[in-house]
Formats: sequence, C-alpha cells, structure tokens
Amino acid sequence: MKVIRIGRNSDNDYVINHPSVSGNHAELYVYDNGAMQLVDHSMNGSYVNGKYVHNNTCLVYGNDVFVFPDQKQVHISSLLSVSVPTDTNQER
Repeated sequence: MKVIRIGRNSDNDYVINHPSVSGNHAELYVYDNGAMQLVDHSMNGSYVNGKYVHNNTCLVYGNDVFVFPDQKQVHISSLLSVSVPTDTNQER
C-alpha cells in the first residue's frame, strides 16, 4: 500500500500552497490490488467529481477529479506519479 499525503504543509507529498487548503488536507491510499481511497481531513472539504467530501472517505478512480476549496483541480491519476515509500508504517 502507498499513502500520498496532500495539503498545505511542506511535509506533505503533494503540497498546495493556498489558505483554503488545510495543512493536512487529505490522504490518497493506493492499495496493492489497485483500489484507491481518498480520506478527507480538511476544514473546508473537497469535491470528487462534483460531490462534496468533508471529513469522510470515498473510493476513487484514476480518471476522477479532485477539487480543492480554491477550485484547483487535480486528476487522481496525476497524484499516482508522486513518489512515496510503500511502507504502511509511515509516520508523519
């Protein structure tokens, strides 16, 4: 499993420097079987394909669009290219 951490803080794997994005906004879990799960931890929420996600979890696919509160759009497939260890015991 690979975990991609997304947010405003510089220790995230995918950093978005905007005040509407939480420091630790979300995590994308990519499982060994190819399934993906987005976990939102943000104060302002996010949208996945137009559906509001706030402090919740949803299944996602490579062609899904993740939209941050500042309206920045990121395709889930582009997050998959972020290089992170596949260690499930990662600590922030």
